[in-house]
Amino acid sequence: MGVVVSGAYAFMADYSGLKIFDISSPLSASLVKHVRTSGYAYGVVVSGVYAYLATSTGLQIIDVSDVDSACTVTSLATPLGAEGVAVSGSHAYIADAENGLVVVDLLPGS
Repeated sequence: MGVVVSGAYAFMADYSGLKIFDISSPLSASLVKHVRTSGYAYGVVVSGVYAYLATSTGLQIIDVSDVDSACTVTSLATPLGAEGVAVSGSHAYIADAENGLVVVDLLPGS
C-alpha cells in the first residue's frame, strides 16, 4: 500500500484499488472516490491528470482529472505483477517482481 498527495487530494493504493480522499481539511479527510482494480494495489504515483497504480496484475492507469468520476482508462499486464511504479516524462518505470524493471512509453499510440 502507498499514498501520495497532489493538490487537495490524497491518493491511496490499497488491496481493493485506488481510494481518493479530499484533504482540503486534513484533520477531517473524506473519501471522494474508490476505483476498484483487477488486482491488489501496491503503489501509486500521480502525474498530470493520471494516477498510475502498481497492482498484482500489472499497471493500471486511472484518469483523475475529475476525481468524482475517476476511472480506469487502460491497463498493462506484466508477467509477475507490478510491485511499484514511477513516472518521469513520457515513461512509466515498473518494478515487475523478479523480472526486474519494465519501461513503458506513455505516449498515445505507443
